[in-house]
Amino acid sequence: MAESETDHRNKLLQLTDTGKEYARRIIQPAADAEIDAMAELCGEDIKELVRLTILFSNKMSQKFAQI
Repeated sequence: MAESETDHRNKLLQLTDTGKEYARRIIQPAADAEIDAMAELCGEDIKELVRLTILFSNKMSQKFAQI
């Protein structure tokens, strides 16, 4: 882990070779599954998913602001 040169509040992670292999085996298949699942939804379902995600995100932001 290292500080970002442009913003020292941000930290940059560099994976080991083992970590890179783990990420390669996990992240890409998960991303592919997400894309495949989304492709199976109709346009109306996607719109509803986006609407509800925005609604939920806004509600979560409000709750975090109260903490």
